[in-house]
Order: sequence, then structure tokens, then C-alpha cells
Amino acid sequence: MKKLIIILSIFFMGIGNSFANHKICKESPPSLKDQQNVDDAIGLGINILRFGAISGDTLDDSFAIQCAVDAARTQGKTVFIPIGTFYLDNTINLIDTSYSQMSIAGANKTESILVHRNGDYAFKMGDGSTNSASFINFSNFRLQYGALLPADVLGGLHFNRSTRGYVDYLSISNYNDPTHVGIKYQNTWVHTISKTLFNDLGIGVQARVESGQSESIFAITITNSNMEGVAVGVDLRDSASVSVVENTIEGPDMVNAVNCESNCNALTISRNYFEASAASGSPVIFIGDSSRNQGIVIDSNLIDIANTDSMIEVRAAMGLSIRGNFMNKEPNAGGAFIKIGTGIAVRYFTITNNFSGEAGIPSGAADFANFDYVQFINQATGVKDVNTVPRIGFFLDNKSKDMLMGVDTQVVQMVDIP
Repeated sequence: MKKLIIILSIFFMGIGNSFANHKICKESPPSLKDQQNVDDAIGLGINILRFGAISGDTLDDSFAIQCAVDAARTQGKTVFIPIGTFYLDNTINLIDTSYSQMSIAGANKTESILVHRNGDYAFKMGDGSTNSASFINFSNFRLQYGALLPADVLGGLHFNRSTRGYVDYLSISNYNDPTHVGIKYQNTWVHTISKTLFNDLGIGVQARVESGQSESIFAITITNSNMEGVAVGVDLRDSASVSVVENTIEGPDMVNAVNCESNCNALTISRNYFEASAASGSPVIFIGDSSRNQGIVIDSNLIDIANTDSMIEVRAAMGLSIRGNFMNKEPNAGGAFIKIGTGIAVRYFTITNNFSGEAGIPSGAADFANFDYVQFINQATGVKDVNTVPRIGFFLDNKSKDMLMGVDTQVVQMVDIP
């Protein structure tokens, strides 16, 4: 008899676990306490409260949010996150084309809060292979890291085979392990991040193809956003047509504001403010050693960072323009404001109208090696340590005779040198 009871107990326990692992989404009327939140969402979409999400009780709400996402997918509506604090202990998946053309939106980015405690990313779009999730938009809520198991958390949003997405008025914070990523792009095309706050992150935005994978990243725009307390602002590899425009990127121990490890095509870094009080010594903007770095524009940025070896370092590129940048602090001893050609080679490039606000730099602003087909125009300071002769280059309207130190005048045209 005892054996029979034990067997039956195990049997029913198994059934219970089966039901627990295969929950069925059920929409239930909200409590009176939450009725106002739901009423406020009328016309905005499917409220996560309707599937059992409860604000502020510290229990996992990821199943309720996944149910709301699945319901929005089938009904073509927006998922609405009301004012309150909700917890994610599992990843919310939008993995295939059936999740396309949908939005996840909160009331605002300070009071609609999702606390991410477990699961590799909070949200995953696309499965990285054959399935894609496109036209997915995130807006007006705060996503913050509050880990129970830190090793399992990788970051906030992960787009992995996704096209035409938009992140707007979001707040992503506290993913402060160096490997944590606010927004990660893989195999992704035509995405925009706008008016988003990144706070205390390892990496703000990462758009890169991982080693051994055959993917592409194309047309990513990061604009009008603020990254505070980041180790790396924007991290790139194997990407094309990426624009980093009109952002603030800062951190007390920032390694790079923008890092292109390799293979960056048509990269624009323009009208940004980069600031740090104690940078690591690494360059603020770094373009790595790859013959496939092509069509790079670094334009009209304000760089206000001390204790760095260089403001801008370009190891290799084909087609480069560095123009109109203002560099407000002096680099470390032995460093340079601009380092060019320290890798394979830099070809076909123009450096024009850059300015250093730091007084008393006798030897100039830049360190050049291994380069050709060059223009230097209207520099506010001279060039330091020109050890390799450029070919088919010319200098116009420079502010210092030191600009010409070590240059072979037989192949360089000199105009209006004071």
C-alpha cells in the first residue's frame, strides 16, 4: 500500500511539473487596484496586467509579458507596459516573422520599469538563422539589470536577424559588467536608436558579426541618445552604413567612445560629445587594422577627454575624412591627438580644420606613419613625428611650419605656409 501511495505521489508530481512547464496564457480581468492602468491603455494596445503581471510584488512577470506579446502578435496590436515595476526572470522571445510589425511601449521611460534578473537577454528578436522578426519597435519604458544570477545575463535587447526596427525614448541601465550590452545587433538591417538613455553599461550598442558566423549588419543609426557611465559606447565589426550622430557618450573609465575592430564600411561619426574624467589611455575613437575599413567620416565632434594616448587612432582605412573636430584636452606624454596608419595602411584621406583647445603644445597634434594620397588643410596645430613620406599628398593653409617636418617636398605641394 505504501509503495502504491509513493508511486501515485510521484505520478501526480510529474503531472504538476508538466503543467508548470507548459503554462497556458489566460487573459483575466484585472483587479480593481489596477483597473485605472488598464483603462489608461485603451487604444494603446494589450496591457500586460491582463495576463497576470503584478507591479511591485518582486515575482517573475515574464510569462505574463510573453503572453501579452503573443496576443499582440496575433491581433496586430501594441504591448503596453503601464506605470509600475515588473520583473523578468526569463527572456521574452520574438523569434519569427509572425512577430513582425508590432510594438512594445510603456507609459514613460522613468515610471514603466522592467527589472531584468535572469535569462541571457531581456528581449530577443529573430533566431539568428532562418527566422526573422521585422518592424519591431520599443519605446517609452525603462529596462534595468537587477540580477539574481549575473553570469546568465548578457544584456538588454538582442536583434539577431531582424530588419527595420526602432528603439525610441528607452532607458537601459545597470548592465555594468564589461561584457553586458545594452542593445546588440547581429544579422540586422535598417535599425534606428533615437532619444535613448544608456546608463552604467559595459557596452552601450554593439553591432558586430561574431567570429565564424556568416552575417551582415547594414544601416544602423544611433542618434540623439545619451550614454553615461559606459566602458565602450559603440562597438562595431563587419558593419556597413553605421551612423553615430549627435549623441553624448561619457564614462569615468571609458575605454572607447566608438570602437571599430575591423571591416567598417561607410561609417559616420559626427557631431557627438565625448567626455570622460579618467579615460583608460585607449583612443577615444578607434578604427582597427583592416583593409576593409572604407569610407569613414569623423566630423565635427567635441572630444573632452584627458589621460588618453590619442583622441583619434586610425590604423587602416581606404577613404578617410577627419574634419572639424575640437579636441579640448592634451593627450598623455608621447601620445598624439590623431594617429594615422599605425596598421596596414591608410589611403586616400583628408585631415582638415581640426582644432586643439589645449595651449602650449610645441610639437603639434598628430602622429603619421604608413600613409599615402593625403591632404592636410587648415590645421590649428602642427604635425608631430612625420617619419614616413606621403605620396601624392599636399598641404594647404597650415598654421605651423612644423607641419612640414620630415616631408619630401618633391612630391608634396605646399601652399600658403606662414
